[in-house]
Amino acid sequence: MKNFKKALSVLLVTVMLLSAAPPAGFIGLELPELNLPDIEFNFSADAAEIVDSGTCGENLTWALGSNGVLTISGTGAINDYSLPADVPWHSIRSRIVIVYIEDGVTSIGRATFAMCDSLISVTIPMSVTNIEEYSFGYCTSLSDVFYSGDKAEFNKIRIGTNNADFLNATYHFSGSNTQSSGDLGENLTWTLDNTGTMTITGTGEMYNYSEFHIRKWESRAINKVIIHDGMTSIGSFAFLNLYFLTSITIPDSVTSIGQDAFSGCASLPTISIPESVTSIGKNSFFGCSSMTEIAVDADNAEYCSIDGVLFNKSKTELIHYPGGNKRTSYSIPDSVTSIGEWAFNACSLLTSVTIPESVTSIGNYTFSDCPALVIRGYLGSYAQQYAEENNMPFIALNGETTYTLGDVDNNGKLEEADASLALRAAVNLEALTETQTKAADADKDGILEAADARLILRAAVGLGTL
Repeated sequence: MKNFKKALSVLLVTVMLLSAAPPAGFIGLELPELNLPDIEFNFSADAAEIVDSGTCGENLTWALGSNGVLTISGTGAINDYSLPADVPWHSIRSRIVIVYIEDGVTSIGRATFAMCDSLISVTIPMSVTNIEEYSFGYCTSLSDVFYSGDKAEFNKIRIGTNNADFLNATYHFSGSNTQSSGDLGENLTWTLDNTGTMTITGTGEMYNYSEFHIRKWESRAINKVIIHDGMTSIGSFAFLNLYFLTSITIPDSVTSIGQDAFSGCASLPTISIPESVTSIGKNSFFGCSSMTEIAVDADNAEYCSIDGVLFNKSKTELIHYPGGNKRTSYSIPDSVTSIGEWAFNACSLLTSVTIPESVTSIGNYTFSDCPALVIRGYLGSYAQQYAEENNMPFIALNGETTYTLGDVDNNGKLEEADASLALRAAVNLEALTETQTKAADADKDGILEAADARLILRAAVGLGTL
C-alpha cells in the first residue's frame, strides 16, 4: 500500500506538471507573525562521505553526503525540469533529508525537489529571489525552512504555485545563536545552537515519551548531544530518529536509559555507558546502523561490554550487538543463556553467528533484516530449533572438538580475519571458545601465541599450509 501511494503521488505530480500553464504566474509570500527565534544554520555534505554528485545549472554543482545532506554550490539558477524524473537526484531522492543551498544560487528551478518525501528541512540563502512552481511539490515531510536573511527580505522572494508543503513549513531567520529551546523535565531544559549541538542542563529525571509523542527537537538536524551532570535519566524515545546524531555525552549522574532512547540514530558510531547506569530499556539502540561499539565502564555493576557487544554483568544475556560492526562472523560466549529481542537486527555484514548449547532463549525478531546470516550450532540445540522455526539457514557443529585448523571464526574460510582473531586472543584482547582456541593453535602445541597467528596469516595469503 505504501509503495502504491508513492507511485500514485508520482503520477499525480507528473500529470499536473505536464498540464500546467507556463510558469509565468508567481505569488508573493507574506508570512504571518511567527515569533520564532532567529538562527544561522550551517550544514552541508562536506561533513560526510559524498555518495553522489553532479551539475544542476550552468555554474552549479550538487553533492549528496552519506548523512542525507544535499548541498548545492555555485552561482546562478538551478535548472527547470519538466518532470520529477528529469531531476539528477530523482532516483536517490529518498536519501535526501536536508537541503543546503549555498549563497550564490539565484533561483530554485521547476520541480527541483518534487517528490523528495524524506526531506525535513531546507536552508535558503539571501541570493535566492525566485522559487519556481512545484519546486517543493509533494515534500510531505518538510517541516523547517531556514533563511539567511530576515523576514522582510524573505517576503521579496517570488514563489510559484503548488508549493504547499514549503509554504506550510516553520520558518527561521538569521541573527541568533540559539535555534530553539525548551524543557524536557521538571527541572531540566534544553537548547539547540546553530552548530547542531543540543545541550541539556538541570537536575532530575527526563520526561518519558511515546513513539508518537512530538518532541520539539525531533525534526532538527542535531549532530551532538551534551548532557550536563545532574540529569538522572534519559527518557523513553528521547532521541528517537535523530538521524544526524554522531556524538552523545552521558554523565555519571544518569542511572537509567529508557526504552528506544536512541532508536533510529543511524549515524551514531559509538556510545559509552557510565558506571552509574543500572537500567537500560529494551530496544534502546534499535536501528543504530552505524554503531560499531557499545562501551561500558568496567565498574558498572549491571552491564558489561565484550568486543563492543552489550551484555548483562554476568554475561548470561546478550542484550545488543552493534549493527555497524564490520565483523562478518561472531561467536556468542558460552556463558550466554539468552539473547534479547532485536539484538542482531539489521546486522547486514554478518554472515554467520555461532550459538553455544548454553543458549535456551532467543527473543523476538533477534535476527531480523540479516539477509546473509547463517546460524551455526549443535544438533538438537535450541539454536537449531530456533533456526528451523524461523526458516533460517543452519549449519550443524558435530561436537565441540570439530574444527578446521586456522578457521578461527568457523565460517568455512581461511582468511586474514582468522589470523587477527588468533593474535587478539593471544594477547588477551579477544575471548575465544574452546573450539575456536583449538582452531587458532596453528602449531598444535597447546599454547595460543603470536606465532600461531603468523602461521595462519601465511596460510591465508598462500605462503604456507597448516
